[in-house]
Amino acid sequence: MILESETAEALRRAGKRAAYHLAMAGIEGLKALSAVLDELARVGQEDSPDEPRQRINVE
Repeated sequence: MILESETAEALRRAGKRAAYHLAMAGIEGLKALSAVLDELARVGQEDSPDEPRQRINVE
């Protein structure tokens, strides 16, 4: 039989793990966003005003 204090401690540990994983996912999301913004900035620099724009289809 699990005691109340053991259950509370297990829930506390699970909460800490969940918070840690959410924070890590947030950091990875920010890194991905930064990479996308860097790539978009590079694409904008490569374009010249003389070249027509091309349509990109995304599936």
